[in-house]
Amino acid sequence: MKTAAAIILLIAIIGMFPKHKKKHPEPARGAPPIVQNRSCSPEDPMYTDETLVGRIVKHARAIRPRSGQSEEELTFIAQNIVKYSANYCIEPELAAALIARESGYYPRAVSRSGACGLGQMIPSTARNMGISDCFDVDQNVNGTLRYFRGLLDRWSGYDDQTDCALASYLSGPGNVSCGKGAQWQNGSTSRYLQDIYSYRNKMKSY
Repeated sequence: MKTAAAIILLIAIIGMFPKHKKKHPEPARGAPPIVQNRSCSPEDPMYTDETLVGRIVKHARAIRPRSGQSEEELTFIAQNIVKYSANYCIEPELAAALIARESGYYPRAVSRSGACGLGQMIPSTARNMGISDCFDVDQNVNGTLRYFRGLLDRWSGYDDQTDCALASYLSGPGNVSCGKGAQWQNGSTSRYLQDIYSYRNKMKSY
């Protein structure tokens, strides 16, 4: 009886200690994305690297090896990503990672909610960004990165500007609160950021 009482007492004592809650891991950012500045030069080495298009195509092949997309189509997508990244002063690998996460580089992708194309933009946002054909590669990449640039500008001055812009792209800017870090404890948002930064870092490693 004494032994049983001692065990019960020990269990009660252990239960008094606070339990540590499991936290979602921080996104694996790597080097900070170069997206804070609103002005840039298309001649910047970040955009003129001759290997950049090839690295984006390689990444597309890696994440969807059996997509059936031709080399020409993937190259055209990559070229547009690089072109509009320079237009809107967004790091190309980050822009490509966003599109990779949204559609897997598949220009005819459609979600259950009706979001369409490479950037998986909802029809109303697509129209606001001047997209008349959601499945047109040039229009969709242009509209996607134009919209993302606007989100970056919205959170300009915040230390977690890129996180805030990406979270806003996922959930809508009105549903994101930045500056306190609480948003990144949300499971789906945390995973979304992790995926994009992982893709981005992978491309930079090629």
